[in-house]
Amino acid sequence: MPLEPSDTNASQNNLLQHLDTLITARLSDFETRFSEQQKEMSSVHLAKIEGLTAKSAYQFKRKGNEQQYKHSVDVCEKLQAANTALSSQPVSSSSLECARSKISEGIDLLTHRQKLIKLADSSKHGWKVVEQYETHQLASDSDDEKRIHKAEARCEKIAKEERVHRSRKAKRWTPYPTQ
Repeated sequence: MPLEPSDTNASQNNLLQHLDTLITARLSDFETRFSEQQKEMSSVHLAKIEGLTAKSAYQFKRKGNEQQYKHSVDVCEKLQAANTALSSQPVSSSSLECARSKISEGIDLLTHRQKLIKLADSSKHGWKVVEQYETHQLASDSDDEKRIHKAEARCEKIAKEERVHRSRKAKRWTPYPTQ
């Protein structure tokens, strides 16, 4: 039973349509994956560039503060990369939202810590100012404000007394000259 030309043409057309849909689907999938990879790579590179500018923008006075700041910048870069990776993979929406919120909270915590490190480094009183700054943020009413200002005044008074005490020790009178 030979196939008629119309049957052959119909089967060839059917085969061509099937190949066309298959190739189109594969090409579409490839384009989607390629664009996701490009977005991920560009966001990772952007995070690295931001990290490099953040590391070199501020000149630290204390080496320990600089090291802690650089470490937190590195951790922040990793969290941003994880956030990008999570957004590109098919994951359930609830776990995806939870992961994104936790990562953004981690980034916020690190950013706040970096701010405190810079504050401690730029002040002559160091971490004492940071402690006062942190308690100042917790103030909710005017009574808290008054207590905070009193604490700041006490901190400054203690620092001044320590300076005076050290200067008195250095200028102490000796009854007999040493030779």
